Amino acid sequence: MSKDIPVAKITGFYVEVLRPDLLPLAIRTPEVDFDRIYHGWIETRIMSMGRSNAARIMDGFRLPRSNTYAAAASMHFASLSDCYWIRQEAENISWEYVSLYRADISEEVAETSLFGKKQMFHGHIHTPEPSTAGLSAKAWYRNADQKLWLYKIGKKEVAASKILDAIGADHVPYLDASNELRQKAEEEQIRKIYERNEKLVKCPIITSEQRSIVTWYDYEEHCDDEHVNPYTQIKRNPKYHEMQVCDYLLGNADRHGENWGFYIDADTGKLGDLHPLFDHDHAFSEDARIVAQTTEHNMSLKQAAIQSLPYAGRLNLNAIRTMQHPEEITEEQWMGVQQRAKVLIGERVRQREEER
Repeated sequence: MSKDIPVAKITGFYVEVLRPDLLPLAIRTPEVDFDRIYHGWIETRIMSMGRSNAARIMDGFRLPRSNTYAAAASMHFASLSDCYWIRQEAENISWEYVSLYRADISEEVAETSLFGKKQMFHGHIHTPEPSTAGLSAKAWYRNADQKLWLYKIGKKEVAASKILDAIGADHVPYLDASNELRQKAEEEQIRKIYERNEKLVKCPIITSEQRSIVTWYDYEEHCDDEHVNPYTQIKRNPKYHEMQVCDYLLGNADRHGENWGFYIDADTGKLGDLHPLFDHDHAFSEDARIVAQTTEHNMSLKQAAIQSLPYAGRLNLNAIRTMQHPEEITEEQWMGVQQRAKVLIGERVRQREEER
């Protein structure tokens, strides 16, 4: 289902495509079969047991830890990335009932997902946790403004957000939410966070019932079906080149194909622009040999940034020279950012001199 529109009917292992134009992008082909739906879509909606507190989430649902499929299935495989879901033909339910955008999110599950609280979940549960990607502790809350916010334990993303703000990059803002800890966590949980010298951080949701996101991996799958090179168009997009520069500047070692991608119109299935940058909890690496994960050919993060510099002119790298040291990172990490900014600024000068 895409909202209340049936897009494919699965009977046994046979798939009847009803709306090929509205299928999830990674499996958008009239010849899609059950194997592609299961391994190319359903498996992406299932929580990894490698995720922090995953075992306690499964315990709370009173499900075997080996059966994360059942947890996602209980939410009809709905997520907060898009408006797709699955129902049995005989089920008399609609998108109104399933949508996580409209539901009262389960704070019980959020407490377990974010803080590792041991508890059983009761009543009818709506929660995105069984389908939220990534391995770090995180949870969704609907705040007093009735908007959805993603909460995480960490602090690097607040520093990254300040730096990206300063240089004018398009990114999801991460805010220090430590003043909300006593509203959401128990004393023992708070003590552990402070002992690890971490913080509670939050960022606003960037999707809606009108605007979904698809990952780069999904886009690559689609391009493979269409027999086109996925880098042909993306290399013409300034935001792509800005991402390369930002990741080198931040020392981001984790820009894999699931944490960057595109907006897509949830009603028409039409692909849009790259969504803002997010997920920087592995930034500020001191490894100078980080390999770029977002380029067509093998190269280092530094090489990718230098190659993209001519097409990322909107970024104000000089702002690093005047901004204050973000308190969330160490002096050594901040010096690393300044040094990488110096490299980029010098390279930009050299490239412009060569153009003359």
